[in-house]
Amino acid sequence: RMAEEFAGFPTPFTEIMLVDMPNVGFSSGEGCTRGEIFVRGDGVAEGYHSSPQCPTLYKHDGWYGTGEVGQWNCDGSLMVLGHKADVLTPSPGLCLFGRFLDYVYLESVFVQQIFVSCFHHKPLVAVVAVDSEVLFWWAKDNGVEHDFDAAKLCANPLVNRAVLDDLKAVASHAELRAAECVQAVHLEASSFNCHNGLLTPGQRLRRDRLQERFANEMRALYGGLDARRMSSPCLSLPQSLRAPHTPLFSLHDDKDEEEEERQHHLSHEKWMERFENASLRSTL
Repeated sequence: RMAEEFAGFPTPFTEIMLVDMPNVGFSSGEGCTRGEIFVRGDGVAEGYHSSPQCPTLYKHDGWYGTGEVGQWNCDGSLMVLGHKADVLTPSPGLCLFGRFLDYVYLESVFVQQIFVSCFHHKPLVAVVAVDSEVLFWWAKDNGVEHDFDAAKLCANPLVNRAVLDDLKAVASHAELRAAECVQAVHLEASSFNCHNGLLTPGQRLRRDRLQERFANEMRALYGGLDARRMSSPCLSLPQSLRAPHTPLFSLHDDKDEEEEERQHHLSHEKWMERFENASLRSTL
């Protein structure tokens, strides 16, 4: 069936099925039919060149696991949601795709690269490889000493807060849900690259390796969030009492939150305009 963002038909004599993913709550049964996409047919390869058939990818009877998560729509079409390795579960019953969030938050003027992730049933946090040039401009404008040392700035709580505020402005501009908003951030002066094993040759994030490499930093971020929640018990509500899409942490009333989001958005726009003008002057 032709549809918007249509990617084509399956090749002839190809079967497709969705397999349950109970670890994230995806089911191919009745209702919301989501699961990992498996294919079978004469056009499906038996394995990789010069490599034995991988038992983790193939099931019995020739079914091949693509590693992609799909959803059957009411009109019979199949929607590809993302890769199963990118699935994040910040709260029970909620599944997000990390790669999509990475692309959204790349809009931040401070971000050169970003890895958005979470522990199971924990709020989203991010590891940001900062744009050093923007960081130096921000430090100069705000009177923060740095000696052109990006690592020193990354360890500064004021810088951390500025980057987190800008990520919140990006989330507000993109109209992300509360559960899709980053709650804490760790800053890195060095980039993710192939030499440190954090990027693929195709320049994609190796999310499993990033998760392992920055596990301790993420634990520290959650420790800070837990400490903040313990010092202000009213910040969090039990899951059963939360309204859909309400923030996981609420510091102000609705009017204060709207004003804070507006200020974050204005700050983000100001820095984007300032940096673009500075870049233009440097090229003239």
